[in-house]
Amino acid sequence: MTGRRRDDTLRSGRQAARRLARRQGLSAPYALPVGFAALFALGTIAAALNGRLPAIGVLVVSAVIVTVISAVSEVNAAVPLGVIGWLTVVGFSRPPYADLRPTGATAADAAITMAACALAGAVAGWMFRYAQVQVTLESVDRQKERGIDLRRQLAGAALAVAGLPALTALLVAWRGHLNLSDDLLIYLVAVVAVTVVGGFWPAVFAAVAASLLLNWYFTAPLHTFTIAEPKNLLALVLFVTVAVAVSSVVHLAARREADAARSAKETASLLALA
Repeated sequence: MTGRRRDDTLRSGRQAARRLARRQGLSAPYALPVGFAALFALGTIAAALNGRLPAIGVLVVSAVIVTVISAVSEVNAAVPLGVIGWLTVVGFSRPPYADLRPTGATAADAAITMAACALAGAVAGWMFRYAQVQVTLESVDRQKERGIDLRRQLAGAALAVAGLPALTALLVAWRGHLNLSDDLLIYLVAVVAVTVVGGFWPAVFAAVAASLLLNWYFTAPLHTFTIAEPKNLLALVLFVTVAVAVSSVVHLAARREADAARSAKETASLLALA
């Protein structure tokens, strides 16, 4: 009877965790790579069509992607989705493609539209999930569920804040010996290191910060956020997408390992009580 009670307890815990996951929405390590990849594909298609996809079409499709992904994912994924959606609209609305100029009427309209879509999607998804799932879990420790505690997240953020500027200074000093592809790979390694230390969200911050540093210091014209060549903007967008995807894989592996260790400990405790 004790063993049966133990199995019932474990089964109830798993069911409660699944209900909580449905309530929170699709986890950001799953949602962000999908959203970034969809927006990257849209920009590539717009550039390949060379004007046959009008600016309003790019804006509408980007708005739909941002709204849908924000609605089905957890709330905190909406902000990076809105940012990448804005970059897609600004960079791929009209020829010359990837001539990124983050000022002017088009950039302002895109910023307002993406912010509204991200907010609307997040709010709609949150309201729908809370209306569908009525569950109170007093004993769920969400920090343990993530597998990365707050101290490690802060350490990862500190590594990104301190390490990325130092890495940038080193790469600027060696600019004559490296090209943009080398810089992208080196920054990707740095983002993965931040992921290993701090988990997913510090890695997302590091990926976005690294793309901005690459834009400012290593893409022509230098020391501006304007990108003159389409291949450079495509490289940066692809860098962010790949960096977030790799960070997702590393983070999920760490979380599964932590979940497995915690389950083994709980099972051992229940067996000891039995």
